[in-house]
Amino acid sequence: MNETEPQSIFPFRFDLAVELGDDIRVDGFGFTGFLLGNVNVTGSESGTIRGRGKLRVHDGSFSLRNKLLDISRGIISFNGGEVDNPSLDIQAVRTVKQGRPVSTNIIVGVNVTGTVQDYHLEFFSIPRMEDRDILAYMLMDRPFRSEDDSAVGLFDSFVRQMGISRGNRLFERVGGDAC
Repeated sequence: MNETEPQSIFPFRFDLAVELGDDIRVDGFGFTGFLLGNVNVTGSESGTIRGRGKLRVHDGSFSLRNKLLDISRGIISFNGGEVDNPSLDIQAVRTVKQGRPVSTNIIVGVNVTGTVQDYHLEFFSIPRMEDRDILAYMLMDRPFRSEDDSAVGLFDSFVRQMGISRGNRLFERVGGDAC
């Protein structure tokens, strides 16, 4: 063997068509639901694994600090890039019942777009409110109160869980001081 010849990381190529049936249930990392769709997966001698296709979330939910958000839209797209960085188009929603004796519903949610490695969060609500209150309703079923030490601690913990760089940007958006 010639030592100057580059060594192949992956000694073969492959081209697989993966079609998920209607009974593929995923339960992990806070997500529970079914995945539907198909992806063509190719691998090269360099070790790069690429995908092309689309997966959809069906009957899915995400647990955020023991609060369930229903996934109303969940699309994971593989556009020919590496399989570990697909595009995301996800909407997760939580309905919070408020008020007595008259019950009103507050709907809070988040849209996740971008890619797995560079995602963007956009919060929304009905009725309209600030991002920090939306996040507070997601985590605590009530609006944010800066004088509440437990709320600030919960936000701080959530931000750290999201990761330092993501957390700092997120916390700037929700207007907190705990970081």
